[in-house]
Order: sequence, then structure tokens, then C-alpha cells
Amino acid sequence: MTLLVLTLYHLIVAAPENRAHNFHVSYGKMAVEGNSIYLSLRFFKDDLETALCKSSARDDLKLAATPQCDSIYLRYFAEKFEITCDGRRLRAELLSSGEDGDMWWYKLNFSDSKTLHAVTIKNTLLFELFDDQKNIVQVMHFPSEQQQSFYFIRGAERYTASF
Repeated sequence: MTLLVLTLYHLIVAAPENRAHNFHVSYGKMAVEGNSIYLSLRFFKDDLETALCKSSARDDLKLAATPQCDSIYLRYFAEKFEITCDGRRLRAELLSSGEDGDMWWYKLNFSDSKTLHAVTIKNTLLFELFDDQKNIVQVMHFPSEQQQSFYFIRGAERYTASF
């Protein structure tokens, strides 16, 4: 009996990467200081692969930290995510990407010629795939350490963070 319980525990609780997830969410952390923004984003790997396959018209895409995959992601990202300041769209620079269990992450940098006092964020990542997609972005301004959190869903796709 103990062996059965331990086996079930391992299969159900300890090995979640082998199970399909029943919710669709991405999570981001953004740090704003001076004229720079640093953004870290996390996705379920299988969801992101599906989105990138559709957007690139490739059925065989498997995420990897390679220039080719990063380029495909940046094109997709530019269509679905934007940061603007005073009406100017800031350009993303991809710093790194990688895998963490069943998650895939990206680290990006944005900069402007002026000190950032407010930024508008539009986030529709994965909205084309899932009606229940939710994207959460936490913003922290430095040096004030002022924090703001934004919850992006269909119909609430754009927010402004002011510092």
C-alpha cells in the first residue's frame, strides 16, 4: 500500500511537467530605472511553441536558445507586446532565453533617450490561442521601489504605469 501511495504521489504531484496544464498564463517582471526597462517573461513551453509554430507557419518548431528561435520569438513578440512612452514605441533587445522545467523564459531590454516617467504596456501574448489567456506583469520603478501589477485579459489589453 505504501509503495502504491508513493508511486501515485510521484506521478501526480512530484512530476507536474508530465501533465497538461488547464490554465493559460504568462508572467512578467519589469524593472524601470532612468531611461531603461528590463523585462523578464515566463510562459508554459508548450503554449509558446504552439503560438510560434502558428505565427511562423512552421509545424516543426521546438524551442531552443538559438538565434533562429530567438528571431522567431522576437517577431511574434513585436506583434503582441508593446511598450510606448510619449507615443513612441520602444524597441526590444533580446538579452537571453532558456528553459526552466515546463516553462520557457525570455529576458529583454528597452531604452529611451529620455528618463521614463510613464510607460504604456500592451500585452496580447497568446490571446490568439486561448480564450482564457491571462498575462500578468509586475512593474517596479527604481530608485523609488514603487510597484504596480497589471492583469491583461481580452478587453483589458493596455495599461499605463506612472512613476
